[in-house]
Amino acid sequence: MSYEEAIHNYGSDKPDVRFDMKLQDSATGRDDKFAYFVIPAEYAGHLSRSFFQKMLFSVKEKDALELSVLSHDKLKLLNVSKTEVLSRIKSGESVIMAKGFDHAWRKALGTARVLIAKEVDSLGIKIYKPGFFFHWVEDFPLFSKDDNGNLVSEHHPFTAPIEADKELLYSDPEKVHGQHYDLVCNGQEVGGGSIRIHQSDTQRFVLESILREDVSTLKHLLEALSFGAPPHGGIALGLDRLVAILTGAQTVRDVIAFPKTSEGRDLLSDAPDVIPPTDLHRYFIRVLEEDSKS
Repeated sequence: MSYEEAIHNYGSDKPDVRFDMKLQDSATGRDDKFAYFVIPAEYAGHLSRSFFQKMLFSVKEKDALELSVLSHDKLKLLNVSKTEVLSRIKSGESVIMAKGFDHAWRKALGTARVLIAKEVDSLGIKIYKPGFFFHWVEDFPLFSKDDNGNLVSEHHPFTAPIEADKELLYSDPEKVHGQHYDLVCNGQEVGGGSIRIHQSDTQRFVLESILREDVSTLKHLLEALSFGAPPHGGIALGLDRLVAILTGAQTVRDVIAFPKTSEGRDLLSDAPDVIPPTDLHRYFIRVLEEDSKS
């Protein structure tokens, strides 16, 4: 599944495909076009007003956008630009509606979609398909803009562009897709990785010209790549998160191999701890006491 498809249909780059409620677009003109999704009647009838209020507040806190919740009957009272949605929903269903249709609004709808599914499931109503639904999400944008309008890496600054977009690095970097891939299971990322840039000149251009980074601290990397590094990449798997999904644990803390206390102590190894003088001597380490006056 491509990143664009995941955002368009699910409002998330780690979509939970165990239930439907896909995002849709209104058929109106671009100026008043908006995105929404429908809550089926068998779920909508069990969701309270207080839940919707809490859900909308959570979405606003996370995504800084306000959504609307409208029932089938309320839609009948709206203006013409919204009534075309009526043809797509049935009596008893509800609609979660955005005020736009771009990525920001779709991500807000994606947050609401997940919260609604969790609430329905907590009420003992079957909404999730049983099993483990693994899929890859790929074709991520290589760069995005931060709040100040500067380009930043979507994954990390060493991710290679896809071959088809490589020339766009020099003309329109916002349109470049990266060789970054995530493994998603039941709406949670359980792995992520990428193919790295292995050409020194390309890596220098990304760091200096696009990201405006000081490359002096990475001189060793650029020099090493200049000797002819082969294409390379990898992936990191979140084993603890995967075990949490497989066992049905609510949080990673319930399954983590070496849990820490609230003070950050490891009860198994009793770390962190004071290193014995004999060990310090063996490795020629001398600990200097911090000057309390400084």
